[in-house]
Amino acid sequence: MTNSPLMTPVGTPSKPDVQYQPGWSANLVLQFAVKGDRTQISSKSFRGPLAVQKPFYPEGDTCHVYVLHPPGGVVGGDQLAIELKLQEHSHVLVTTPAANKFYRSDERQSRLRQRFELGQGAALEWLPQESIFFDQCNTRLDT
Repeated sequence: MTNSPLMTPVGTPSKPDVQYQPGWSANLVLQFAVKGDRTQISSKSFRGPLAVQKPFYPEGDTCHVYVLHPPGGVVGGDQLAIELKLQEHSHVLVTTPAANKFYRSDERQSRLRQRFELGQGAALEWLPQESIFFDQCNTRLDT
């Protein structure tokens, strides 16, 4: 005899169907342009748990930016997108303060989409910390 998912043995409480909640949905769009003698963030928009710290300038004209993901990791169902647009002759270094962690997932796939658009003579140093992929993660990365 095989058990049907709709049948439970007598005396066993039935379990409701599992409803998967969507994960985090977040996007961050940063646009950079040369203003005066250095590159600055000229436009910023974000939704969900992706943010950016205040830019700093340890090299003078190059804009250094930390991208933050406060939840600290990516799980099944999370959909994250980062878009960087550099106007001509801008110079930007973008990094993260910690490793990207992709955790074990149920059937739902997580996704991180990264898109970079550089104008003529622009330079992007994309230096995120390492990515850690835990056993049984279900992740798609698009750059």
